[in-house]
Amino acid sequence: MENDSVKNIDPSAYRFSEIFDLNEIQKLQDLFSAATGVASIITEPDGKPITRPSGFCSFCSEIVRKTEKGLKNCLLSDAIIGSPKVDGPRMQKCLSGGLLDGGASIIVEGKHIANWLIGQVLDDNFEIKQLLPYADFIGVNHELYINELVKVKRMSKHQFESICDFLFLNAQQLSKYALENLSLTYEMNQKIMNEAAMKHLNKELALNVKLRTLQLEEVNSHLEAANIRAEEANAELEEANAELEEINTILEEEISERQKVEEEIKHLNEDLENMVMQRTKQLQKMNTALQEEILERKRIEEELKKSEDQYRLSEESLNKAQKVAHLGSWSWDKRNNKLEWSDGMYHIFNLEKRSVKGRLEDTIHKLVHPEDLHLFLQFKMDFIEKKPMEYRIIWPDQSIHYIWTKVGDVFLDKLGKPIFLTGISQDITERKIIEGAKKQAEAANDAKSTFLANMSHEIRTPINAIIGFNYLIQKTQLTDVQRNYVEKTIISAQNLVGLVNDVLDFSKIEANKINLEDNLFDLYEVLNSISSIVSFNLYDKKLKLQYSVNPNIPKLLKGDAFRLNQILLNLINNSIKFTEQGEITVTLDIESKDEKHVMLKFIVEDTGIGMSEEQQSKLFDAFSQVDMSTTRKYGGTGLGLSISKSLIKLMGGGIQVKSKLGQGSQFVFTAQFEWNNRFGIDENTYKKLDFIKVLLVCKDHNMASIIGSELVQFDIKIKTVEAVSAAIQTLLEEDGTNLVIIDWKLFVEDGLYAANEIKAAMGSLTPIIKIVSASREHELELLENENNISPIYYFPMGKVQLYNKLTRVFPVSFKNEENTGDVSMKDLINTPNSIKILLVEDNDINQELAKAILEEYGYTIHIAEHGRIALDMILQETYDIVLMDLQMPVMDGYEATRKIREIDRFKNLPIIAMSAHAIKGIKEKVYEVGMNDYITKPFDVSKMISTLKKWISVEK
Repeated sequence: MENDSVKNIDPSAYRFSEIFDLNEIQKLQDLFSAATGVASIITEPDGKPITRPSGFCSFCSEIVRKTEKGLKNCLLSDAIIGSPKVDGPRMQKCLSGGLLDGGASIIVEGKHIANWLIGQVLDDNFEIKQLLPYADFIGVNHELYINELVKVKRMSKHQFESICDFLFLNAQQLSKYALENLSLTYEMNQKIMNEAAMKHLNKELALNVKLRTLQLEEVNSHLEAANIRAEEANAELEEANAELEEINTILEEEISERQKVEEEIKHLNEDLENMVMQRTKQLQKMNTALQEEILERKRIEEELKKSEDQYRLSEESLNKAQKVAHLGSWSWDKRNNKLEWSDGMYHIFNLEKRSVKGRLEDTIHKLVHPEDLHLFLQFKMDFIEKKPMEYRIIWPDQSIHYIWTKVGDVFLDKLGKPIFLTGISQDITERKIIEGAKKQAEAANDAKSTFLANMSHEIRTPINAIIGFNYLIQKTQLTDVQRNYVEKTIISAQNLVGLVNDVLDFSKIEANKINLEDNLFDLYEVLNSISSIVSFNLYDKKLKLQYSVNPNIPKLLKGDAFRLNQILLNLINNSIKFTEQGEITVTLDIESKDEKHVMLKFIVEDTGIGMSEEQQSKLFDAFSQVDMSTTRKYGGTGLGLSISKSLIKLMGGGIQVKSKLGQGSQFVFTAQFEWNNRFGIDENTYKKLDFIKVLLVCKDHNMASIIGSELVQFDIKIKTVEAVSAAIQTLLEEDGTNLVIIDWKLFVEDGLYAANEIKAAMGSLTPIIKIVSASREHELELLENENNISPIYYFPMGKVQLYNKLTRVFPVSFKNEENTGDVSMKDLINTPNSIKILLVEDNDINQELAKAILEEYGYTIHIAEHGRIALDMILQETYDIVLMDLQMPVMDGYEATRKIREIDRFKNLPIIAMSAHAIKGIKEKVYEVGMNDYITKPFDVSKMISTLKKWISVEK
């Protein structure tokens, strides 16, 4: 029944004011505005007000709507926000004031009957200055506009959105109540219409009864008057009786129908009472919900008040923070040239706010340092560029302070001219003091580094002579005692170089000026170089050095090979120093690996004296040894491990030590390198050595696998056996083996035993025999002189070194000819006596030393004392290569090289730098001026000769 009544409602026939009690609606609207803090009004769909405005602010009513553009835009905003919307509220910024507005449509059965509009609040995130363009648009004075705008209630956009959602719920409830009120009105009207119909029916029934009565009376009168005609009127009487019976039947039917109507009205009254009771309960629930909502709004208001209090406290905290940070903010209104400061600005200028008389700008001009006043005035002219500026001020106590200032926001008028700007300033005096101290410290560090580098240069020059001339003495006939003295002199000089290097490295690390190289290198070449360097010390103490290398480690890596060599050499030398018997084991494994990087784990383990926990705790401290007795007995600066730890950290790794007194020590460190399957050496550099057939005698499967993989890369055929008997049997049964490689640690005694057994069995058919070892280089060199059995390499070895070793045994130009042994160093260089070298060196001793070494290898040497003479000599004579000292009188090596390179025919002339300088940047400068390579002093003869060989072969 209710559904039928709803279907019959036509909302367009009713207005909002006809459906609701406007007094109650006004109370609801006022209550809503009071609870939420927003302005509120209910209007017709065309914008005509239905209720009185609640909570309207003077900013809108007295400022914005008083202007023609403002009123027009407000009405346009109202029209937009008042357009019907069924799925939620509308929200927007007012076109005239930029305030937040919202609205909800009241819609009944698809008919838009009213709008509930709210708004006139300011987004909490907006600053007043952001709304000034609205004032310009509607033509209102900024000061008047801002004075009224600051009175507008502020809230967050999120809070306003919540209020709009609440408004939409209320609008939905009003729409629902309107529909229910219309339904109730329709039902009551139906009841009234039914009652009116019943009254009309009763009236008609009464009239019919009265009419029938009159008719009956008339009939009776006719009967009385016509008694005399009874017989004639008998038929009429019967007819009248029939009519009376018909009337009675009609009356009975009408009475029955009336009873039905009365019963229906009774049911309608009961339904109406039930509906009223249900609606009353619903209204009570809604009133309860509304009361709860009002309480929630009050709670929100209290929280907002707390938030405002917290904001005030935050503002106070901000002022305190600005004071602590020596910060201040300011604004400048160019229209009236008014400058305003925050409390922080007064603090950094050391002024009391009340003490400033007149314009702030005049006060600033008085405080700015006279020498910086022009900077300050220029800053005022160029502020539109927003470039920061530093200037000095003089406090009232005559102390000088540095101020940093930067413009923040710049507001423009309609013509694009700046009218208002803001900015910040900071007292940076403390920073300036720190920067000055830092510069002084850096200058002191640079001076120290330069001093150490110069000292290094001065020390290296005589050491170069000591090592070089002793090297030449070794080439002469000496007694065993004399040879022992010479060897110890060389070792002592090399140790001195190591000490100097440690001091320089520590100085660089301390000054944070050490950088790692990032170059491609062969890991096995690094390990082989270490084996070669430590071989004499190992031989002297009768110690063994063993390597265990994971074969899955990429051989070619990218990183700083020199620093890796330095770390390993330091750890291995320490192990040799503190180990009297036994062996040192170096293990290389993969800690982690991805597509681009590999983290390697290095373990250096010895059987030495070990350390206590207390000694381990200060092991990596600079200038520290485990104890003073250690320093006296074993020597050293105490810098090596400290430097190694710093270098390892730069390589992305770490280092740990495990040790017990009397049980040896184990150092474990990790380092990260770049790797890639595409890393490789140009294969065109090498010729195939497929004419070599190797028999490898080795019991260590790991070592045999690595040696095999190194030889196979040159297409060398290889067969491996584990015993000397198997080796002899293979040589007797199989033809073509022209090289036997024997592992030194194969047998109980040494590899020499196996070599002698093979020589005894094969006689004149004995192939070339070579020994492989990781730690016996010096001892094997002695064997070469005594037994014509030489080391081919010291495991492990890089590809370049291995190729060079093999081609010395089997020169590629003689691969089809019979070979009986090694070739000499002179055979490695193409006709050395035809090679002319220009040595540019100002030091007489260095001249004599370099000339003697190079002539020992068959080179022709000409000497120039400085760059100017060298330039004249190369114009008159043809040279194959130039060895250029860097630090010389008249013309140094840098300038001489630049001038040589300016001559077209000398563009490709190899020039090799020579220097005792160890300061960072020397190599870079050498390459920058056009030199090809770099040799350090003291001379490493083997490196010196290999460098010459490389560039002479390139030139040839």
